Amino acid sequence: TICETPRTGWRQTYPVANDPGVNSTGLATNGNACYLRPVGSAVVDFVFGNSATGIIKVTKSTDPAGAAASFGFTGAITASLTHNASATAVVAAGTYTVSELPTAGWGVSSIICGSGGSGTVANATATYVVAAGQTVNCTFTNTQLSTIVVDKVTDPADLAGANSFTVSLSPAPYAGPATATVTDISPATFTVLPGTYTVTEAAASGWTTTSQNCSGIAVTAANAGGVFTCTLTNTLLPTTGVIRVTKITDPAGGAASFGFTGAITASLTHNAS
Repeated sequence: TICETPRTGWRQTYPVANDPGVNSTGLATNGNACYLRPVGSAVVDFVFGNSATGIIKVTKSTDPAGAAASFGFTGAITASLTHNASATAVVAAGTYTVSELPTAGWGVSSIICGSGGSGTVANATATYVVAAGQTVNCTFTNTQLSTIVVDKVTDPADLAGANSFTVSLSPAPYAGPATATVTDISPATFTVLPGTYTVTEAAASGWTTTSQNCSGIAVTAANAGGVFTCTLTNTLLPTTGVIRVTKITDPAGGAASFGFTGAITASLTHNAS
């Protein structure tokens, strides 16, 4: 049996298990590439193949720094990392991906990679394009998520929650839809990363918005993890109204009568209505 001892920075590519060479059998023995020459066979050359390897690395950062939360990763690297921790994998030259698993209360706010890497925050995934002998690092930063709560107040009060109103958040939240329904007894909530947000309300038949404090809601890294509440107040519009026509004459007090038609049909004298 002839075996090659693994060498740092190189990957043994040949022989492999059950891959016969000339008058020999390729084996994988204790992680080594080996040949087994059958007894009595002719003297032959044994060919060992090696390719240079690269290293992919994932580093975890949290904002605020030093958080105790642990974040899971899957793909070419499987690991669970806390702030400033990292994990590596030795790989053959090629393309690899590593994704971060969701962690309650946290969102991926950035993925910064060195040469050969790129990150997509939307799906929490880093892509590594590794050349032989290259080390590519991607740093995933997670920021603590905050909550914007939208309260509804109606006049008159709707304690049964029979009237619903549609509200929208801009820019869009970190997770979930940007539009929600709110009533007097059921607020709407949005999960957000740091930023400046505004809540708008769609027009509701029979109601008018009379007050609100839902513009320019500032969520910063310093107050991340907090709950920010704003209130939209709506007043019910009257379903009926009154129109009135009054007659004035100059000189005042004339006895003449004046006729009206349309929504009001009447015959009026001075000061009559």
